[in-house]
Amino acid sequence: PYFEGKEKKGPRREIMYFGANGLLNAIRVDDWKVAFASEDGPMPKAYRKVGAWPVFTNLRADPFESAQRESDMYVRWMADNMWLMVPAQVFVKDFMMSIKDYPFQAGSSLSVGNIGYDTLRMNKAKGDLQRLLDISIQN
Repeated sequence: PYFEGKEKKGPRREIMYFGANGLLNAIRVDDWKVAFASEDGPMPKAYRKVGAWPVFTNLRADPFESAQRESDMYVRWMADNMWLMVPAQVFVKDFMMSIKDYPFQAGSSLSVGNIGYDTLRMNKAKGDLQRLLDISIQN
C-alpha cells in the first residue's frame, strides 16, 4: 500500500543495515541512525571497521553523515545522545526475536577467495551423505 500511494508512511519504523558478509552494521529508526560498524573503502576492496563506540547520526540534521568527520563538537554531541543506545538495542532485540522461527541460511559470497580444502572436504561429505540416503531409501 505504501508504494501504491495508499499509505503516507511505510510499514516499518526501523531499517537494519547488513553488510555483504551478513553482519549487522547499523540500525535506522525514524531520523536516527546508529552505526555499529562501517564498510570503508571502494566497494570491491571495502573492509568492515568496528569502532570503539557506535556512530550516532540524525539524518535530518546531517543527511551526508559527515559530522563525525568534520565537527570538533561531534564527541560532545554524541555523548549528549548516548541514550539512543537503549532504544537501538530494543529494536535489534525485537528484530532478532522476529526471526527465531526461520531457519538460518548462510548467504552466498561474491568471491571464491574462501574456496579451499575445507570446501572440497565438505562437498565430498555431502556426496557421501547423499549416497547413504539413496541406499537407505532403496532398502
